Amino acid sequence: MLYNILKSYRKSSSKEVTFVESTEIRLTVKQHKKGEDGHKVVSVRMSEDLVSKLDHLAAQTKRSRNEVINILLERAVQVAKLES
Repeated sequence: MLYNILKSYRKSSSKEVTFVESTEIRLTVKQHKKGEDGHKVVSVRMSEDLVSKLDHLAAQTKRSRNEVINILLERAVQVAKLES
């Protein structure tokens, strides 16, 4: 039965992971390189208090900290006003 499951999985549309036999797993290399997905990794220092608040928001909304930060920053950029 396990062999049939693995055999049928091989025929699936997924091209990243292929089960050939019960003792073998093949992984294919992703075609795009890091940074080619329209996103860039940015390192930011922030206070432990702010990180704690972000984690609390993430837990309440069932989102990752990264997602919460992106949502908040996207909105902040939209409403920011430059003063001379």
